[in-house]
Amino acid sequence: MSDSTKTIITILGFLIAGTGLLALFLNLVGLKLSFLQWMDAGGKLLGLVFQLVMSITGFIMIYFGQTDLSQEEA
Repeated sequence: MSDSTKTIITILGFLIAGTGLLALFLNLVGLKLSFLQWMDAGGKLLGLVFQLVMSITGFIMIYFGQTDLSQEEA
């Protein structure tokens, strides 16, 4: 991967993970981000699962954006 692609993946990962964690923390006090209200349409448990998946996906994107896979040994 090129450096610019890695940078874009890392930034997107931070945005996704940050939004997911913010949604989780706000959910603890009974607030919701307005653009993520569709996640709770299937119920609170499904919304929680979506927020967790969003956070974990963001962290995975950050990891792969920062890891140089060509230097890894088999």
